[in-house]
Amino acid sequence: MQPKCWIKLSDSRTRSTSRGLVGIVVVLFLAVLCCLSLLVILLQQISDLRSELAKVHKQLHVFNKRARINLEDDSVEHEKEMEDLTENLKNNNNAKFQIKEELTELNEKNYELRSISRKRREIRSCEKQLSFLQLIPNAKRSITLQADDSTFIPWNVASKRGEALEAISNKIVVRENGYYTVYSQVLYYDNCMAMGHVVRRKKINVVGNERRIMTLFRCIQNMPNNTASNTCFTAGIVKLDQGDELELLLPSRPNAHISMEKDSTFFGAIQLL
Repeated sequence: MQPKCWIKLSDSRTRSTSRGLVGIVVVLFLAVLCCLSLLVILLQQISDLRSELAKVHKQLHVFNKRARINLEDDSVEHEKEMEDLTENLKNNNNAKFQIKEELTELNEKNYELRSISRKRREIRSCEKQLSFLQLIPNAKRSITLQADDSTFIPWNVASKRGEALEAISNKIVVRENGYYTVYSQVLYYDNCMAMGHVVRRKKINVVGNERRIMTLFRCIQNMPNNTASNTCFTAGIVKLDQGDELELLLPSRPNAHISMEKDSTFFGAIQLL
């Protein structure tokens, strides 16, 4: 009875051992299969990586080539820009130099003009100040009738400059020798056929048979019949001496009617030399 039991135990162990081996073999086979699968996947990934690396190298080569070309172009453009900049600087320097020369010339001309203007002002300041005097009627006073039927107009000073002419006793008195423009105007209101006035000079120096009182200018104007008003104007240049006197009178017109307005009746003299 015992040997049979031993045999049965041995067979069961053998079968279990065989099953264990088969299991181990299957597990190893599956492990190997998995390893092979992983290896294939790794090889495929390595191949893909190599392809990607090749593409990257190719792109890097193209990029480097373009970069070199761009660098060369940039270098050329930079050199051109530097040349243009240098040329512009030269042109600017030349322009600045020209502007500086022009400014120097303008300053010199300006200095010359200022010198000329200063000299002119000095000459003008050294020149004698010319005089003038203008008289207008004094409306507050009436005209004066002399014994010889001559009528004198009362005057007021309207404008005056300098010391060469002065109004004294209703006359213009000369204070400096020289040439003068003497002028006069009278507006008449009268029905007579003719009206007029004279400008007389009373000389301070009489030589030989000269008369002390002489007529310088005479003005005569016909009066219109429809409107009894008309002006009479006279003027001229004379040489006068210091102390001479000028006066305006209406001869032989005791009843003359004249305008006493300053814009119609006036008497004056202007110094020329």
